Amino acid sequence: MSDEDSDDTRHRGRIQAVYFDVGGVIIDDPVPAMAARFVEELRIDAFSFKKHAPAIAQFQRGGSEEQLWKDVAAQEDRVAAAPGLWLEGIKKGLGIRQDVIAMAATLQQAGIRIGVLSNTERPAVDYFLPQFTRDIGLRFDSLVLSCDVGCVKPEDAIYAIAELMMGVSGEELLFLDDREENVVAARNRGWQAEVAKSSEDVRRILDDHALR
Repeated sequence: MSDEDSDDTRHRGRIQAVYFDVGGVIIDDPVPAMAARFVEELRIDAFSFKKHAPAIAQFQRGGSEEQLWKDVAAQEDRVAAAPGLWLEGIKKGLGIRQDVIAMAATLQQAGIRIGVLSNTERPAVDYFLPQFTRDIGLRFDSLVLSCDVGCVKPEDAIYAIAELMMGVSGEELLFLDDREENVVAARNRGWQAEVAKSSEDVRRILDDHALR
């Protein structure tokens, strides 16, 4: 066995599980299409996810969609949208990356545990989860969803929960996310974490970690 093969074997042995973000990794980034739908419904010039980040984070911690749109309406001086608009926006921009799903399935078949670590909302979970299990046939070993656990990335608590739910230590985890701040928070816990914004990024990172 060559030195390079030995290095790859050791590297592969350290990674026992891979966590994937959803938006921007498993699916196309839905934000542009969501913003366009919200602008249309609310009759505003632009919808800023940054401006409404506190209200969105509360929704992603398990809060109600009704309260989200009340908070947005108060800031935009508009009548609150009806619940259901959030999911309408997601569906408008939905694009599942089948090649990433295939890579995740291959990892699982090779004995690597796979999971989802996502800031997400109950309507989105209720819509997506049946698609993954029924239509795609992929069953994750761990699902860490902010709306279920009451905290969001990049808060340290959600990474601690993810370690417990996956049953491995931080240094045995690889995490792929499209946001730098979420990756940095994972690295601060000792995880191996990389920014991935495309299927090509995911493929390259898995190759770099000798996982393909």
